[in-house]
Amino acid sequence: DDTYWINLAVAMDDPALGINGVTRNITLGACGNTARFLEDSTMTNAAVSEILAIPEFWEKRLFSLLDMNTFQFAGGSTFDAEFIIKAGKVLVGENPLAVDYHAIPYLAVQREKYGFTDRKRAELRLFRFGKELGLGDAGRSELIKLP
Repeated sequence: DDTYWINLAVAMDDPALGINGVTRNITLGACGNTARFLEDSTMTNAAVSEILAIPEFWEKRLFSLLDMNTFQFAGGSTFDAEFIIKAGKVLVGENPLAVDYHAIPYLAVQREKYGFTDRKRAELRLFRFGKELGLGDAGRSELIKLP
């Protein structure tokens, strides 16, 4: 009962989720035998959302940190040094969906510079599924910049 989650992840591109960030880290990254969920983008989004929505799991999260000091903006969810950029940012939040939601624009700027298509936050299933499961509306979350 005294175990809680502090989630620390580094942002990477992910074609299925839009971002391999704190939501994937705390769900598929913390579970075994998850490769089968990565074969279909709908399964990936559903699995991440449903694992995150497990009541015992959701209640035990404290906060998530997403290291954006150096992140991968394209190339999929495996390391690709060609698409690494430095932003010098760290995003912190209680709701992992909101943290990933606010990280997407950083990836989008770089994707546009290099001619990749934008993964529009409003179209990403991860945030829609999370909202449907009662995990909050990431689109209504607020980003506060600290000095």
